[in-house]
Amino acid sequence: MNPGCRCVQSGYYVPDVNVVRENYRAVTPPLRDISSLGFNIWMECSHYNTYKLVREGEPVGELSSDLL
Repeated sequence: MNPGCRCVQSGYYVPDVNVVRENYRAVTPPLRDISSLGFNIWMECSHYNTYKLVREGEPVGELSSDLL
């Protein structure tokens, strides 16, 4: 078994939802093209609205027009 696979199965890569809720906010509108985020993300998330997350208090800045 691939060692990286054990990390995914154990939940190592699963973010703590409370930390995300307290420290990040979603930038609207949702991203239109998530293919640049990787094949697995595209496969699992392409049927959901997907948003960019930024740390609370950080300026949003300009997003690439191909993502919007």
